[in-house]
Amino acid sequence: MHSGDGVTEPTVSRDVARSAASWLSLLHSGEASAEDLQACLAWRQASPEHELAWSRAEVLQQKLGLIPESLGMKTLGREQRQDRRRAIKTLALLIAAGPLAYGIYRGMPWQVMTADYRTATGEQRHLTLADGTDVHLNTATTLDVSFTPQQRLLTLHAGEILIETGSDQQANGAAHRLNKAPRPMLVSTAQGDVRPIGTRFIVRQLEGVTRLGVMEGEVEIHPNKASTQRLSAGEQADFSQHRIHATQSLPAEADAWSRGVLYANNMPLGQFVQELARYRNGVLRCDPAAVSFSISGVFQLDNTDRILAALPDTLPVEVNSVMGVWVTVKAR
Repeated sequence: MHSGDGVTEPTVSRDVARSAASWLSLLHSGEASAEDLQACLAWRQASPEHELAWSRAEVLQQKLGLIPESLGMKTLGREQRQDRRRAIKTLALLIAAGPLAYGIYRGMPWQVMTADYRTATGEQRHLTLADGTDVHLNTATTLDVSFTPQQRLLTLHAGEILIETGSDQQANGAAHRLNKAPRPMLVSTAQGDVRPIGTRFIVRQLEGVTRLGVMEGEVEIHPNKASTQRLSAGEQADFSQHRIHATQSLPAEADAWSRGVLYANNMPLGQFVQELARYRNGVLRCDPAAVSFSISGVFQLDNTDRILAALPDTLPVEVNSVMGVWVTVKAR
């Protein structure tokens, strides 16, 4: 690795970086014993790479404050434990990446940098998790997955996912879980958790709220600071930390994006343009004079330029583009 002045920076392996981050976390937890301190010192002295990783960890902690100070491991709630694990993961990534990564980190949310799975703008992705659950990630989505013997946790930081829950009849060494109940699944967002009950459903992170749509089965909503509510197939609701909004009918073809298409049935053009903007870089807006026009059809999301070019053929609009990155749909 080269620094800005051309000097080659020594490398640190991912395993060593994670060990350094874990040691630093333990020492900042307020629960490290004298034996732990001695063990950490011995680990540092075991090789120059270990000492380099430790030095980077201390510098990063001083500059970025990733690891909370004096917060005992045993007293942490679930959300705080998740934050600590993510902080360790971020710190390990930066230790391994070296000084050149520090500036990049400051300009990028750490959830995006360290997420288990993510998609870029316009990208979609399909996953099959270890328990058999199928997950579709929509454009600009950031997702963490954490399976323990007690539960299956998916944390949605941004974007949208479609989930079809698996049976959780996975192998555990030579033994199988065929005669055991599946572990509970939770999907966590900034506003709370949703718990599926053998189902197929969509979770979307919006500004300040989470939107849940149930395709099959039932799903429970657990806002951070409000009572629980259960939705059934064909229902949709937004929820914040403090309340669950009124239940609505799930729009037809709500999962069309997982097949690479945008489905519109008399959709207001303003809403259509807003949805289309999720799948392309740059700025795409609809002039107020055109927002109320209606549009219907099935549109392939792999070529948003083609969709925009075709709009004047069916609607009284024109599409103005500046360098292809600032696009406005205007009424003619």
